[in-house]
Amino acid sequence: MGRSPRSVVSRRPLGIRDEAAEAWNHLMAAVQEGATEVGERSRRAGATARDRAASAVLALRGQRRPPPWPWLVAGLGMGLVVGAVAGAVLARRQPAPAGDAEVGAHSGASAPPVGES
Repeated sequence: MGRSPRSVVSRRPLGIRDEAAEAWNHLMAAVQEGATEVGERSRRAGATARDRAASAVLALRGQRRPPPWPWLVAGLGMGLVVGAVAGAVLARRQPAPAGDAEVGAHSGASAPPVGES
């Protein structure tokens, strides 16, 4: 037996409501994601604009921000000096000859007394 037209009609609105609710949820998620992305871009652009405005104000006054390069060069130079000093100290340390200390201790033979040949 076939379905009555009333049962087909009564099931269809529920399916459409579910699909509409699901589409609404997808739309809201996309809008929220887009808004978050736009907000992040806006914050980055605002920070860049503030930095450029501050640089422009200093340039109009005849002042400039000191570039960070001198500090970078000074830091690298200090690192090279400290590294060279540490390398020189470690290179001067001569480890005790391992062969002399271990041969007498492990061979079981004692060294001849001093003065006897």
